[in-house]
Amino acid sequence: MNRTEAPSTVKAWKRYAVVFLSAGLGLGARALLMPAVGNAVPFITMFFAVVLSGWYGEFRAGMLADARRRLQRGLVFPSVR
Repeated sequence: MNRTEAPSTVKAWKRYAVVFLSAGLGLGARALLMPAVGNAVPFITMFFAVVLSGWYGEFRAGMLADARRRLQRGLVFPSVR
C-alpha cells in the first residue's frame, strides 16, 4: 500500500465479523453437503469463506479465516485429511 493512499474505509470489527460469519457458514454448508459428497471435496465450502474474508477484510482477516478454517476442520471433521 502506498503511504499516500487512505486506509481502508471498512471498520476493523466489520472485517473480522465477516471472517467469523463466513467461516461459520462455510462449516454449516460443509456439514449439509457431507452426506451427498462425502470426503470427495473436503475444502470447497471453506475455500469460498477464506476468499470472501480475504477480499473484504484484506490480508489479516483472510489469514485469520484460514486459521479458523484449519481449526474448525480439525475439530469438527477430524477424519477429513
